[in-house]
Amino acid sequence: MTKRVLTVAAVVVGALVLGETVALACGDKFVLLGRGARVARSKYPSTILIYMNPSSRVPAADKEFHVEAVLKAAGHKAQVAESESELEKALASGKYDMVLADYNDVPALRKDAAAVSSKPVVLPLLYKPTPSELSAAEKEAQCLVRPSKASRDLLVVVDQTLAERRKGVGAICDGVVGN
Repeated sequence: MTKRVLTVAAVVVGALVLGETVALACGDKFVLLGRGARVARSKYPSTILIYMNPSSRVPAADKEFHVEAVLKAAGHKAQVAESESELEKALASGKYDMVLADYNDVPALRKDAAAVSSKPVVLPLLYKPTPSELSAAEKEAQCLVRPSKASRDLLVVVDQTLAERRKGVGAICDGVVGN
């Protein structure tokens, strides 16, 4: 009987000593992965076109902050247009609720978006702006998307804009009006 108790005690102590390291390593890996994977589902899942004009900063913003992936994780159907011809073709399909584009591309895009049947809201995206660009953008636009490590920032602006659109109220991003 004492041999059995000693054997069980040795196994338990061995499992605690050796198992603690494995348990901590497994837990650490899960926490690190879990932190980056949490994205709240959108209340207004929509179809969003992201214009990644190669001469703009949007591709760099997507590379750093995974704009497309964050939108998809939140339940949106995000599609990318990487050229002007892809953009025109996508807009002509008339199936988008919103277009995300570089701040400098927005004025021309608003005209194009107003001409299609779905009349998508065009939301300006600011990534690493110069101080003068930021100042001008804040004076001109009612809402801006500034990608950040907190994917929630992007999703809050997108959801607020889409909520207004769904209510039939003109979205605050439809016009360029001062704050």
